[in-house]
Amino acid sequence: SQLGDQAHPGVATTLHKLGDLTAQSGDLKQGMQFFQESLRMQRSLHGDSDHLGIAITLHKLGDVAILRGDSKQGIKFLQES
Repeated sequence: SQLGDQAHPGVATTLHKLGDLTAQSGDLKQGMQFFQESLRMQRSLHGDSDHLGIAITLHKLGDVAILRGDSKQGIKFLQES
């Protein structure tokens, strides 16, 4: 992980925000990577329980996957969210 391997809610939030900014600037691949790392960290913190942050990150992953042309993966993320 670029920001350390220890799960922390603040780091997960920062990774999510980096995903947002990076994807909005046009680097969809890097945006996906930040969102995926955020999701990994959030799941490490919250497990499989329903959690708003996980749902939001899954939704963002779906949006970005669709923008990248991977509608099948995008729909999968959106359904999971």
